[in-house]
Amino acid sequence: MAQSLDSLLGASPEKRYAHFLKTVAERGEVWTLASEVGYTTMESDGKVSLVVFPTETSASLFCEGDFPEPIELDDFLARCREAAFDAGFGFMVFPNGKDAYMVETVSLLTDLQDAMAKAKK
Repeated sequence: MAQSLDSLLGASPEKRYAHFLKTVAERGEVWTLASEVGYTTMESDGKVSLVVFPTETSASLFCEGDFPEPIELDDFLARCREAAFDAGFGFMVFPNGKDAYMVETVSLLTDLQDAMAKAKK
């Protein structure tokens, strides 16, 4: 495992979220975990969260029987817009086994659009 990934895994959820946004905006894809029945989600406090990662490498660390799967960024954004006002759905961003950044769909959409605008400059 590269030192930079080790450093990221030890970073705060906020730093991992910032890295996720920048990386996804630059590379044009989001990584998630999937199985034969669909995408991997976590449930907590009555809310379902899709688990997302910035790279295949980071996703592969948490597979546990699932497999890393990319989602092209435009497709991901379109799916997010469809789910934007579902209060029972959100995202668990770049978990490290101890914690993750939890974000509502509308906030993630806004943050990704901002990151994409920065990446174009």
